This record gives sequence, structure tokens and C-alpha cells, in this order.
Amino acid sequence: MAILMSFDEASTLTQRFENVRNLLRELFPRWKLGRSYTGFVKALQQHTPEMCGEIVERFQRVIREWDEHWLACGWLVLAVDGSRFECPRTTRNEQQLGCAGREKTAPQIFQTTLQHVGTGLPWDFRLDREPTVSDGIWIKCSADCQSVRC
Repeated sequence: MAILMSFDEASTLTQRFENVRNLLRELFPRWKLGRSYTGFVKALQQHTPEMCGEIVERFQRVIREWDEHWLACGWLVLAVDGSRFECPRTTRNEQQLGCAGREKTAPQIFQTTLQHVGTGLPWDFRLDREPTVSDGIWIKCSADCQSVRC
């Protein structure tokens, strides 16, 4: 649901939730769907940590099954994207995330995404206080980024 909400054009998260819930209700009438955006967010916060590993493993398993797109000339080709997000300036965020190196800066979190180039599907991702990648992956980046061996 959260992924579909990111594509919805509504201006508020509550309206995006309603639009996606209505779509899913039409597509999958037997599914039991939540009634409120607040309840959805609470469930997402509670279950996301346990689901993330399973989602990543499932994506990777599906990609490996697509033999013709799995490797390129014997290589697993991944693209890397990193984004930095400023977080609300709450006491808890400042304690857990710290500040971004200078006084009067908001706490920040980084999202690092590895995308499988052959299929365009996400391979792995991390949310952390600093940019991170999976262990055992060598990355060749462009522009001002350097190659990294993890």
C-alpha cells in the first residue's frame, strides 16, 4: 500500500491512503483493508522491520529466476542511489540520529538503494544515519562518487 501511495497524486497522505484503499478494494475484494490512515501508519511502524528482510529476499529470488536478465557478461550489475532526508526536529530524533555536523541543522537520515540494472527492480536498500551498502558488494559509481568495496 505504501508503495502505491507514493505514486498517487493526492496532496495529503490521508487522501492518498483513501485512494489506494479504494483501488485495492476493487482489485482484491476479499482482502481485509484497514479503515484509517493513522491505523495504517501504526501497523507499518510495527511490522516494517520484520517485513523488510523478507521483501528484499523475495525481490532477489525473483530476479535470480529471470536467467536472461540476472547477469550481464557474468556480472551482477547494480545501480546505486543515495538520498538524504531531513527529519523533524524532535528531541527523540536529535538523540537517536544526531545533527548533520553543524549547529542548528536538523537530524538527517540516508536512504541508499541498490537497483538491479537488468530488471530495474530494487535489489536492496538501507535507511541509516549515514550512507551504507550491503556487505560483499563492489560498487562503481559515477560523477563525484568513488568505487567502494564492502
